[in-house]
This record gives sequence, C-alpha cells and structure tokens, in this order.
Amino acid sequence: MRTNDKITTGTYWTSMIFSIIILTPNILAMFLATDVTGLRAHLIYVVCSLCWFFMPSAFFRLRGFFAFHSVTILFGLIECTHLIINKATTSLLFAYTIIIAEPGEAFELFFSAWPIVLIALILWLTYLAVCFICLPNIHIIKSQTRYISATLSIAGMILIIVGKPSTQENYEGNIPIQERRLKHEIISEIKRVFPYNHISKICDIARLKSKTEEYDTATRQTATADCRTHRDSPITVVLVQGETARFGNFSINGYGRETTPLLSSQSNLINFDSIYSVANLTTVSVPLILNRATPENARQMKPEENLIEVFRAAGFHTSWIANQSFGNRILMNISGRCDYTKYMQEYDGETDNGKRRGLRNQAEHAIDGCMDMEMMNYIMPMISETGHGKKFMFIHTLGSHFKYSCRYPDDFSIYRPDSDNETELSQALDSIRTMLQNHSLRKDHPLLNSVRTILTNSYDNSILYTDYFLHTLIEYLEQQHIPCIMMYVSDHGENLLDDERMLFLHATYAGSIYEYHVPMFIWYSDSYGELYPEHIEQLKANSSCRTSTMTVFNTLIDMAGIDYPGTDSTLCLSSPRLERKDKIAGLDANLNVIELPEK
Repeated sequence: MRTNDKITTGTYWTSMIFSIIILTPNILAMFLATDVTGLRAHLIYVVCSLCWFFMPSAFFRLRGFFAFHSVTILFGLIECTHLIINKATTSLLFAYTIIIAEPGEAFELFFSAWPIVLIALILWLTYLAVCFICLPNIHIIKSQTRYISATLSIAGMILIIVGKPSTQENYEGNIPIQERRLKHEIISEIKRVFPYNHISKICDIARLKSKTEEYDTATRQTATADCRTHRDSPITVVLVQGETARFGNFSINGYGRETTPLLSSQSNLINFDSIYSVANLTTVSVPLILNRATPENARQMKPEENLIEVFRAAGFHTSWIANQSFGNRILMNISGRCDYTKYMQEYDGETDNGKRRGLRNQAEHAIDGCMDMEMMNYIMPMISETGHGKKFMFIHTLGSHFKYSCRYPDDFSIYRPDSDNETELSQALDSIRTMLQNHSLRKDHPLLNSVRTILTNSYDNSILYTDYFLHTLIEYLEQQHIPCIMMYVSDHGENLLDDERMLFLHATYAGSIYEYHVPMFIWYSDSYGELYPEHIEQLKANSSCRTSTMTVFNTLIDMAGIDYPGTDSTLCLSSPRLERKDKIAGLDANLNVIELPEK
C-alpha cells in the first residue's frame, strides 16, 4: 500500500490479517470452484478480485476501507458455504432461495447451524470494533490516484450490473430460463467473481420479483376456454408432489432396504423407472411440472396454461394442500387459482385466506414443521365432502427435505443411528469440510462413512414415512368407490455424499444423477381401470420409457378425459405416441439449459 501517513507495524499486520479474511472466499474459489476453469477464467478471477478489494481505497481512509469490507465478509460466509458444499460460486437459485422463494429453508439452515452463525457474528463484531478502535484514520493512496481509481471503479460496477450476459434470459412464467450463447463470455466470467456474483444475482432477483408482480396483475387470458371433458362420470385426480425423494432409495425401485413396504404390496400401482426432473430446485421444477412449458420452450409458460387452470376450465373442483412453499410467490400465484387453498401452519386459524404469519412464526415452522400426515385432516374433506363430481387435488409434501430427521415421528426412526443427535453430525460435517479444504479426505475415509451412514439412515426413515403417507391416502381413495387416479412424482432428488465429488443436498452447480433421477408412479382405482382399460395398458407399456417430468401435465389431462388444444401426446405417458428421450434437456442451478447428467 502507498500511503501519505506513516503506518505502524501493528497497523500493517492487522491490515494484512483483515485482508486475508476479506479475500478468503476468492482464495477458496481458486481451488474449489468447478465453474471457474481454464487459464483465462482464473486470470479474470484474480484481477477482478483484487480490483474489488482495492476499490474502497479510492473513497475511504484506512478505517473506512476495512469497515466497508465488513459487508463483503458477511456475504463471504454465504459464498464460502456454497463453495464448500457445491464446489461452485453462488448460483442464482441458491441466492433466490435465501432471499425470496423459501424463507422456511433459510430459517431451517440458519437454526441448524446456529452455533457457527453465532461465532461468525461475534467475530464480525470484533472485526468492526478493531476497525474503529485500533486502526488509524489515514489515507491509503494519494489524492490524484484516488480520483482515477474512483472513476474506474464506478465504471466497472456499471459494467457488472448492466453488462450483457452470455445468455439470453426469458422471464415467461416468472422463471428466467436462459439459453446459452457464445458471445460476451468475459462478462459471464466476471459475474462469477465474488462479490460481483452476489451483486449481479441481487439485480437478477430484483428483476425477477418485478416480473412476478406483473404476473400477479396480469390480464386473464382465454386459452383454456376451449377445455372440455368428454366424460360424464365423476372422477377424482390427485397429484402428490414429492419433495427431495430420489429414485434409488425406494425399495419399489430395487433399493436394498425395505423403505416402501406398503407401496410394494399395493395393487393397481404402475411404477416408472426412467423419469428425470428437469430442474434440481423446487422453485423451478414444480412450476414446470404443472405447466406445458419445457426448458427448451419456456414461452409456453403462461398464466392460464397450468394444470389448475385446465382442470378448472373443464369443470373440476380444484384444491391445493401444501406443507411447504408458503413463501414462494411463484407457487402461490398458481395455488391462488384453486377453489380451495391450504398451506399448513402458515395462516392464522380464523381463515385460510388470512394474513401471512410473521418471521417468528415462519422460523418456528421451519424448526418444528408439521408432519405430512397432518395434511390428511384437510385432504379427506376435500375428497369426500365437497359435493363436486369431478375433483382435482394438488398435494405438496415436505417429504425428505433436509433436515431429514424432522420429517418423520419417532416411530419411523427404524434405521439408526440417524441425525437426531445433531451435535455429533454437525461436528463430523465440520471435520469433513476441514479435510476437504486440505484435500485429505478420501471417499472411503471412516469419518466420511460414518456421516454418510447417519445421513442415509435419516433420509431412508423419511422415505419410510412417505410410504406410510401415500399408503394412507390410497386407502382413503379406495374407500370412495369412485373412478380415481393418484400420481406421485418428486420435484428433484438429493446428494448424500455418494461419490468422490462429496456433493450434499441439491441445487448444485454441476448437478448429479442423484438430483435429477426421481421416483414416479400412478395408482388407479378398480372402477377407473374397468372404465378406461386402454389408459392402464398404455401406462404399463410406457413404464420403462426414458423421459422427464414434462409428461405430468399431458398425462393427467389425458387420463382425466379433458380435451385441451395445448396437449402434446409425445409427452404423455398414457399415449402410444410417447417419445423416448435418449438425451433430456434440463436446467442447472443458474437456469441455463443443459443436457441432464447421467452420473
């Protein structure tokens, strides 16, 4: 540093230590980030990191310089977490989940690691105290250089915020799906540099929020006016949206443990073994499941063209009962079209359309939650007491979302040890992260095996509870003695430290087969099978066809007997024209259209 004032030895070493703390996320990214590859990308990362670091010196003296960077440190904690868990710089979906879409998830992660968060807060406050008490208030660089630096810094920030990315964004339906382009790659590489990536994503989220508000007030369109049903008999259609359930941990799919004993013995169940979700986060995957849009053709995602609107236009009574996503504006926009909507523990007891609970209530729900079985108190009346001959019901479970041990009661803690002992698990995970940073952790390391066992046991117990919930729902549907079908499909899967990449949770940058390969099956009542045997035979014929969750929209409409001009028989499991997909297009955590991974 060039100075106009004398810097003491103590000030020098304090500044050096603080500088390393500030640059820690950038240093980690150079070694861990799989999305920063190649010599050019690394050079850009180093240069841009240093430019950001020295930028405040154009505006502040030494004390203000490090005080300004205290904000960088807070965001750096998020960046370091994402780098360690996902081996990539912070993705758009990760930022969106924390800031807007799923406050419950953010609260849950926060309270799961509260000792670490508390320690980080104390260290951050200590950092600020040292800045204002111990550091002198002196200039770092000469005045003429400051003016030049300030001009360059401001110009650079404008470039980062408004610079044209290497992708073309499409905000149809609230989701900014992007199509890759080869131009302006340098801008994209700059936008991966911390903290430019956070600034860029906050701007993206602000634009996305604006588009969501436009959607709220959008003029109703009439494309569903041509919907008709050519069946007079009453029928009940139920779509159960699974959460974080991966294909490989269902015994009905060949898993070694008996995680789905009740479903395995269930008659009239057609299981599909090659279904892939097109996204690895709920906020994106569920709207696409409910819509006829695809990653390659997002412009088909319009307000009136989701399953709710189609079934309503065809004369069905529609209901939405959910144990999650009550902070997700995109899904709430869709659920608001239903005749009946219930979000568990979200609204005040007086009315389901009451005001939103406060942050404290959301935090309590995130920690304690409620079991999926509690939804049956609202599901059963909607099935048996609504008085409508034709019904469509969407059930959004909490399924196997982390923390897994919070998703099932003690009676279902069959596989042990599970993660009830959070202290031991947290300590083990911290040890693993340390060894990952030192590149000293092998896939077969005893500590890693121990943590993987705890996680897998807890996860499998949550699948056992899902099996029980679905069996209970099917039994109740059987008792109605009417034509009915129930489809179960998961929104995405989960990583459980499965291979040498040590991936954990979901919405990772590179993605894995464990995140995209999902369970799906359809149950039908005896009376439905007798009335529409052609559908049943075709479902069985297509049960091994490799395809994606894009088939849900068309399949349910077809099986319900609805004539809708927007259906695509090549994406319909009950159609002989269903196309097998050798390569399936999906979305990564930055909403880029990609070919889904096969491992």
